[in-house]
Amino acid sequence: MGARKQGKFMLPEEFDRKKCKQWTVHRVADGRAFLWEHATDGTTVEWTFDGLVWAKSPTASHRDDEFRLYSDRVVEIKHPGASEVLSQLEVVDDGEPEDHDWTFKVAKFEDDDDLENYEQDSVRYVTVNKRRVCFMNSEGEQAVFLVEYGDPVAPGLASCRWGSEEGMMSGAGSTSLFRIAPDMGLIVYGGDVSDVASVVTGDEVSMVQAWVDATWDVYPGAGVAIAIELEDFDPEGTLDHEMRERWAAAFEEVKGDFGDTFSASIALGDVERNQLRAQLAQDSTYARVREALRCPSKDDGRALLAGLEDGDVAPFA
Repeated sequence: MGARKQGKFMLPEEFDRKKCKQWTVHRVADGRAFLWEHATDGTTVEWTFDGLVWAKSPTASHRDDEFRLYSDRVVEIKHPGASEVLSQLEVVDDGEPEDHDWTFKVAKFEDDDDLENYEQDSVRYVTVNKRRVCFMNSEGEQAVFLVEYGDPVAPGLASCRWGSEEGMMSGAGSTSLFRIAPDMGLIVYGGDVSDVASVVTGDEVSMVQAWVDATWDVYPGAGVAIAIELEDFDPEGTLDHEMRERWAAAFEEVKGDFGDTFSASIALGDVERNQLRAQLAQDSTYARVREALRCPSKDDGRALLAGLEDGDVAPFA
């Protein structure tokens, strides 16, 4: 049976990977390969490669292996429903890819910087729709998700970014919360923060609360940044025009590009935001920031404004 070139690797001539909407290729370390080609009518054609020639399998002899991930295989999957595939992937041996002698280059997997912030439970050389699959186990919770450019391919629930740029000194950091499953999230750190990603579980409010705690652990200004995102500012309209302009300038300054800057965003609905605000207000430091924003004419309000203007990201710490 003929073959179609794929770089140095050859696929069957009859197989057109661009036209086929769903397929899986396994390349084994010893040079063998398997291909599952799924047609739109629901039929599947299996191919096997012995290192020299591709041949169609007469029966579905390897069908159960399509989503089984062995340590000695590079697996490439194209599928219109990535989440459906992730739920079917199964790590089936305790080995690691580095245990094997590969007859072809796997450097793009070995040197993949996208996964450097993830402490994987099992390493497998597998992609779904050209995105790397990551496997994590955090306190007994198994998380399987796609990664692209270092971040999970998943909706973002919350993020906080901060930086400091004064003269020759500078620094920056970030935390982000991604929803990788209905009741599972992933906290990812960036910039100067070297912590590895961590899995959190629960409803949206619980996961965002866990992200708030994790962010506050690595950045003292988290409370102020998150309160500015969540809380109403001067709802009673107590400020005169001059003071309101001064506050507006301070808010704009901390979201800028120079000096001590920070910002936070939280993607929750109104009901969930209210629940989160109520929970955060149980913390005495957050409660002071909240009150300072709601009543900026009072002492805590004036102290917070002075802190913002002077680069003090945690005036009530």
